[in-house]
Amino acid sequence: MNQSFYIGAQGAMNQQTKLNVVSNNIANVNTVGFKPEYSVFSDLIYAQTRNSLNDTNIKTGSGSKLTR
Repeated sequence: MNQSFYIGAQGAMNQQTKLNVVSNNIANVNTVGFKPEYSVFSDLIYAQTRNSLNDTNIKTGSGSKLTR
């Protein structure tokens, strides 16, 4: 299957995880002793590819990673 589908699915799953972290923080903000979690997106491998039609560089990558 095309790699772009996997990259898109991985991005959607990472966004869902980030939404879960934010909603957990909001739900427990008034709990005594609650320590919030943080989530950060990181780009994975990116490369510059050259377009043969107009000699411009295009960034191509393989997705993102969510760090908690």
